[in-house]
Amino acid sequence: MVEWFSSFWAKPNASDNTNQLIQKRKDQIQSLKEGFPRAFEVRPDVEYHVAVNVGAAMISLNIFLPQDFPQCKPTVNVSPRLSHPWVNQNMSITGCHDLNQFSVHTSLGRVIQTIVNEFQRNPPLLLDHAYPMPSDAIPPSYGATGAVGGAPVRDSGNVVNSPGNSISSRLRLSEWSTAELQEFLDNEDKINQKIVELDEYKGFQATKSGLCEGNEALARYNLSLEPSIQQEKRNLREKVFYVFSASAHTSCVSESECHLATWHTPMFMKLCSVMSSFC
Repeated sequence: MVEWFSSFWAKPNASDNTNQLIQKRKDQIQSLKEGFPRAFEVRPDVEYHVAVNVGAAMISLNIFLPQDFPQCKPTVNVSPRLSHPWVNQNMSITGCHDLNQFSVHTSLGRVIQTIVNEFQRNPPLLLDHAYPMPSDAIPPSYGATGAVGGAPVRDSGNVVNSPGNSISSRLRLSEWSTAELQEFLDNEDKINQKIVELDEYKGFQATKSGLCEGNEALARYNLSLEPSIQQEKRNLREKVFYVFSASAHTSCVSESECHLATWHTPMFMKLCSVMSSFC
């Protein structure tokens, strides 16, 4: 009875608590990946990016998981720069109640979905240029106000968020004469120059550069792991060699024991005793 009470009041093992926290961290990350299958893993178990289509622009949610996560709440930053009641001057999400009250039992995927829903209900005011996201780049659940499949969205009978209308309005093609349009159409260099000057093109180029830098950083990180991987392979070979050596030694010992066992059976010993009496 005393032992039962002692085991009941015993303090939990520190290693068990650490393993539980590690598992809960993995579960939280899994909830994020389930809610946003296209979430980009910048650093495993530390940093993730979620792309959100809000209207005709793309907003990136940058999620940082501290070392004590999920005991401590994550940090969620947004880019490009924008104005929204939930976002402070440092472009960090501070107005989300679920994020501020984050605990071990909170679902990270649901918190990020709450932020996405808020941005879609109340679109933020973009302070920097943001570029449209192709409809096939994200699942339909990521954005509800933009065009899906390239089709424009109608609001009160008016066509909005149409990429063609946006580009036409930026170039003011309606103000051009027929001769100017024909000259523009015949001159490929002018067309390319106008495309290069578009904010959408600049945004795509900036994203391309960011992805290239991210790929390069990931490649450097993978190369940095090569020495440790090679060392682990050498350790594994040594352990396999030790296992095979131990197995061969065990087989020899077992064979020797079987041989000795046959010489020390009662019947064999009695036979040896009878033969020795004749000698």
